[in-house]
Amino acid sequence: MLIKLGDNSTVHANKKGIVRLKGVDIEAFFVPEFRISLLSVSHLDTSGLTVTFKSGVCSITDSHGKSVLKGGLENGLYTLTIEGSTYVLELRSYNRKTRHYNSIDIWHQRFGHLNYVDVKRILETTLKTPWKLPDSVSLCQTCIQTKQQQRIAYTPLSRTSIPFELIHSDLCGPIKGSIGGSQYYIVYIDDCTRYTEVYFLVTKSAEEISAKFQNYQAWVEARGFRIKRFRCDNGSGEYNN
Repeated sequence: MLIKLGDNSTVHANKKGIVRLKGVDIEAFFVPEFRISLLSVSHLDTSGLTVTFKSGVCSITDSHGKSVLKGGLENGLYTLTIEGSTYVLELRSYNRKTRHYNSIDIWHQRFGHLNYVDVKRILETTLKTPWKLPDSVSLCQTCIQTKQQQRIAYTPLSRTSIPFELIHSDLCGPIKGSIGGSQYYIVYIDDCTRYTEVYFLVTKSAEEISAKFQNYQAWVEARGFRIKRFRCDNGSGEYNN
């Protein structure tokens, strides 16, 4: 947000938050160029506070007439002494393009759903400004769904009753080359009997793997069985030319 000063110069307010003065919340802007804090009389008035100037004394009272702040005139300016007040920055930054403020939930998402305490620590370190988490933050549905523990029920699958009806296969390697130059091997496991056949390969090309499977299929059919289903991890290029 652009702020115009009395000498026609401008400064940018890049953060927005709340300044709590003696229990009264006042909306405030953070301007890095300012070395002192300034109060707007018009904003105090619209916030329900009463500001009076008399005999070199500035008094700020709430709607019930209770004194909030009081200060004296020094070098042409009224200086207010603030004690026991807190700055409650709501973790919101001003986006000049969209003209909107980013909430703590946006920063939480930007930091990969980091917990709010660490979000506060990062922003304080980066912006060199004290921050305080709001009294309540909204529940993050993504965190609820992804970080909660969930009991998984494993249901065992029954084996097939006919040998070689279902075959499991996997390709392994590369491994240290054998005497014959093989660097890979492929296994075929019968789901019914758990009988396993192993074939060695020089490469993992689709042509060589397909040739080994044809040899295995011929070996199974020679024993009076037929492969009906084939299961593998769908490795890239294993059975595709």
